[in-house]
Amino acid sequence: MRYYYNYFMLLYISFIKKSLILTMLHKQKDINLKRINRHELRFNNREKRVIDEYCRKHKIKNKSRFMRESIMSAILQDYPTLFEFEEENTLFNSG
Repeated sequence: MRYYYNYFMLLYISFIKKSLILTMLHKQKDINLKRINRHELRFNNREKRVIDEYCRKHKIKNKSRFMRESIMSAILQDYPTLFEFEEENTLFNSG
């Protein structure tokens, strides 16, 4: 019985170590993707009503994410190789 207990404890410890390593790697990757720069957009009343109506109709809850992804998608259509130096597509990851 004690043998099984030790075996499971070793498995548990190795699992914890792996998860800690993965967490550290994930946090290191997230440092590069952290959004620290701010841009401000201003809309007139009519534009704001249109955006609000579109978001309501399409059930978009995060308007900031919607606008960020829309702007970056439009840019990437004109400059598809803009992020070619990246190892993987991490443009919209993080949140």
